[in-house]
Amino acid sequence: MLDIMRFQFRQLFRARMVHLTNILMLTVFLVMLFLDSGNHGDVREMMTSYLPQTLPFITGISVFAPAIMIAMVCGADFEDKTINHELTGGRSRTASFFGRAVPVMIAAPLTTVFITALPYVIYAAAAGTGDAIPVSAIAERYLLMLFPLLRLSAFFVFLIFVTKKQLAVIVSSLLVTSVTLGIIDGSGRAVLIQVINRHAGMLSISDLTRLTRFDNWRAYDLTMHSFYTYYPQLPVSQIVLTVICSLGMAAVWLLLGWHFFHVDDMN
Repeated sequence: MLDIMRFQFRQLFRARMVHLTNILMLTVFLVMLFLDSGNHGDVREMMTSYLPQTLPFITGISVFAPAIMIAMVCGADFEDKTINHELTGGRSRTASFFGRAVPVMIAAPLTTVFITALPYVIYAAAAGTGDAIPVSAIAERYLLMLFPLLRLSAFFVFLIFVTKKQLAVIVSSLLVTSVTLGIIDGSGRAVLIQVINRHAGMLSISDLTRLTRFDNWRAYDLTMHSFYTYYPQLPVSQIVLTVICSLGMAAVWLLLGWHFFHVDDMN
């Protein structure tokens, strides 16, 4: 299994489509940050003041990144029958499954967090960090984001081993993105979106949206210019629920994917 994992990591480094997608998303996030902030001649906001306004939207778009990585890397082995050749060559199905699942479940969450964090690092270098929110609190949010992203990656792994189609994972990620953005902007009136928004831990996207939101209070000066005060601390109950639900559901998706792959006839 270790040699399969090493090969998968090499594939991750060589997957041009994955790199191009990540670079494109990173570029779009950077352009959005710099064009939106300080528009119409206004003073550009510092990073810690600007991050709470934009992080939910950027994170909602970034869930497309793990889907592309898993579809392009794991899905390619179904397209060219690499897995079939492994099985006929005597490889166990457990080695073939986890040899592919483990590398992408390590790389996908880390890459997604990286492409959502780097734009703010560059923005802070240009506009300043500020002190609206402690950097340590932001780092805590990003660290916790790894858990729902791990859960989401496990779901995509399950989906690719069940459907054996790259397109199925990509389409599902578009649906996940649309639901996530519906939760973030509050425009979604569907019962499903409302239920997801109310119940933390129900889905990975509900955890992600809660982690990217900062409780705030707004005040106005005499010119009616608004000022925000943010409360950066997360409730311990939310942290525990996020970690437990993410790890538990990630294990469930992996076990379901492994079981289906174990009994699949691979025709």
